[in-house]
Amino acid sequence: MSRANKRDTAIRHALEAISVEIAVVKMELPLVKLRIEQARDRTGLNDLLSPALDKAGEMGLALKEAERQVSVALEGLVKDDVA
Repeated sequence: MSRANKRDTAIRHALEAISVEIAVVKMELPLVKLRIEQARDRTGLNDLLSPALDKAGEMGLALKEAERQVSVALEGLVKDDVA
C-alpha cells in the first residue's frame, strides 16, 4: 500500500470539509421547507411561497448530487491509495 501524497491529502481534506457542509445543509433544509410551508399556509401567500418551496426541493436534489459527486471523488482517492 502506497502513502498518499500531499496533494491527495489536501484534496481529501477539502472533500471531507465539503461533506461536513453538505451534512449541515441536509439537516437544515427540511426545517427551512417546513417554515416556508407554514408561512404559506398561515398567510395565504401561496403565489409567492409555493415557488420558493419548489426551489427548496430543487436545492435538495442538487445537494444529493453534490454529495454523490464528493463521495465518488473520495472513493477514487482511496482506490488510488490502495493501488
